[in-house]
Amino acid sequence: MRPVLSTLSPRSISWYLMVLLVTAIVPVLFSTYLSVKRADNLQLHTSMQAQKRARIDIKGIMHTYSKQLTSIAQRLSQWDETRSLFFDATYYGYWKQTRVSELSSQRGMIDAIDLYNNKGQALVGEVSLSTTVNKKALKAPSIQRLGKNIFLVYFHAVTKTSQSGSEVIGYIGLRINVNKMFKAYGVLKQYSIEKLQWTSQDQKTVPLSFAISTIVISVFESTEVRELVGLVRNSIWGYMTYMFVLISVSGILFTVLIAKPLSRIAAHLRTDESGSVDRVPDSISGPLKITELENVTHALNEYKDRLQSAVVTLEQTNKELMHLTFHDPLTGCANRRAFERRLKHAMQAVELGIQKYALCYLDVDQFKVVNDTCGHIAGDELLKQIASLLEGEINKADLLARLGGDEFGVLFENCNFDTAIEIAERMREKIMGHRFVWHGQTYVITISIGLVPISRDTPNMSEVLKNADAACYVAKDSGRNRLHIYQENDQELAQRHGEMQWVGRIKQALEEGRFELYGQLIKPLHEVSESESDSIHCEVLLRLIEHDGKLVLPMAFIPAAERYNLMSQIDQWVIKQSMRLLGEANCLNESREIVLSINLSGQSLGDNEIFECIKDSIEEFGAKPSNICFEITETAAIANLNQAVIFIEYLRDLGCHFALDDFGSGLSSFGYITNLELDSIKIDGYFIKNILTDPLSRTIIKAINEIGHVLGISTIAEFAEDDAIIEELKKLNVDFGQGLGIHKPEPLVQLLQSGPSFLVSNIGR
Repeated sequence: MRPVLSTLSPRSISWYLMVLLVTAIVPVLFSTYLSVKRADNLQLHTSMQAQKRARIDIKGIMHTYSKQLTSIAQRLSQWDETRSLFFDATYYGYWKQTRVSELSSQRGMIDAIDLYNNKGQALVGEVSLSTTVNKKALKAPSIQRLGKNIFLVYFHAVTKTSQSGSEVIGYIGLRINVNKMFKAYGVLKQYSIEKLQWTSQDQKTVPLSFAISTIVISVFESTEVRELVGLVRNSIWGYMTYMFVLISVSGILFTVLIAKPLSRIAAHLRTDESGSVDRVPDSISGPLKITELENVTHALNEYKDRLQSAVVTLEQTNKELMHLTFHDPLTGCANRRAFERRLKHAMQAVELGIQKYALCYLDVDQFKVVNDTCGHIAGDELLKQIASLLEGEINKADLLARLGGDEFGVLFENCNFDTAIEIAERMREKIMGHRFVWHGQTYVITISIGLVPISRDTPNMSEVLKNADAACYVAKDSGRNRLHIYQENDQELAQRHGEMQWVGRIKQALEEGRFELYGQLIKPLHEVSESESDSIHCEVLLRLIEHDGKLVLPMAFIPAAERYNLMSQIDQWVIKQSMRLLGEANCLNESREIVLSINLSGQSLGDNEIFECIKDSIEEFGAKPSNICFEITETAAIANLNQAVIFIEYLRDLGCHFALDDFGSGLSSFGYITNLELDSIKIDGYFIKNILTDPLSRTIIKAINEIGHVLGISTIAEFAEDDAIIEELKKLNVDFGQGLGIHKPEPLVQLLQSGPSFLVSNIGR
């Protein structure tokens, strides 16, 4: 039988070796292709996240300037010199030049102001905005494109209040040059935006929200991601070039160094077998040398070394991509995917009783302040420093991860809970002692921490994360810069979970119309005229109707609505329904005076949508502004004093009245009352309930009442629960009373149409 080697020819040997080489290369090339795709996907994902964040930033900036534009228009409309121009435009040119010069230097890039008469026509022929009022920009500032320039445009109605009601005497038109504004304040650079392309049609006016949603945004890529992806791509393409050259050179080397010597070996094998060299080609005939065998061995070893080197390079590239898959590119610590993967294994280990674990959820306090004030570059640098500080406080076996935004997580491995508490406190103190410096400004940074033990009783991974997140936000709500430890039957956590459940119920009730308005009378405590005694003045109260028909009092769901920013929606619903019922009641009985007191939350102060809702509802339902009184709490007014002043001025311009609710609950000074144009103040019920037993409460009521009268403000006593309290309030000369001792709340529609059904006391008659 002939040896296999003796049957080989130079050509067949070359083909065999080439096929072997290609077979080895194909998997490598396929893996290389996948690596390139991973790098591209990472770059695309990072770019999309940056664009999303940039769009949110632009939206925030534009809404800020929108509010500023609205505020300026309201201020101008209140000036006597502005209002006089609608009747005599003699000095209009001077007024316009002065206002534009002043506002462009003090209030941003306002480059145009025009006035219009009550029919919407420009007061003069030469205008900067348009010859008529742009109705699309009348309710709220809108975006207008003129060639390459983008403008924020707003038209504001100027009203005059008289005995017959409120009438429009003219309009003010204002415009901000968005391009100049962005350039002047370096907005694009500050928020890492490379290019903005507004897609609004030329000469068209569109709502601000729509214009922002259609912007094409190009952002600067993250330096870390760009360098890493570039390194990966360059390494991969360099490796592919190397492999192409290797295949080409190998083809030649196979023939010269391997195929030819092997053929000579085969020829000698055939010679030994046949005893003749007739069939041996001249090109390979001759004595076989040992050096040729050594050359074959050397060539094969060299090829093996090169192939191994190529495999090592590819493995290193794949390791870099795997690192990106499970690590945060900004801070270098683990990402959410890696954290949840490790947490899953920890849950399994705890179930088997192998190790002890605890989970820590951290949130950077006031991160948005640094991010918005200094820009995203500063925000990114702050996150890097925080990650580095936290990394230095945990053990090597523990895992630190950035879970998203300014939130971090730490998984303590093989750690008892007491030790986890100590480490968490060390992390909090470490961050608190750190000072973040950016462009000469120093910022004190703190973190809020929620800590949760992981035990066999823990149901699943989602429950652990939810409890840790809730504990963190309890720490935040308790004043920030603190650690909150999750415990079974935790009342604060139970309250938070309960509020989160209320969010869905509130939204569903709004969608299904399952709210109902009640009313409680506010009655004078002293003798009044017969017409005044027949009038109805009541506070509008809110009830939520459950699916089974039960009524839920507001204190059950209002805290959740305030925490999760739902109060503005509730306020708008109450305003519309109150105006509708007031308009219907006025049509049924025009002779009876009806005044509704409507509560507004602190979130609604300065909200343009609330302004428009009030104005539109009055016009739609024909309600008289003089029959409407809005109430906000003292606490909300103090917290937003500037907004409260503007808000009250706006409502009073419409002809509405205004009251300060729960006065005394946040009592620190009477001085700020002089800044608010109030019609009445409602003394906090805490003092009223204790008026008979607590001399201090009685003294405070007396002081509030006397100061209110000096300022020309009427006083209302809440929680007038019985005749004894009512009599004491009369002695102190309090003007009005409200409470169960006077009237029990009843459905507002019934109260307005049929009169009170549950009147307890006939005081004031």
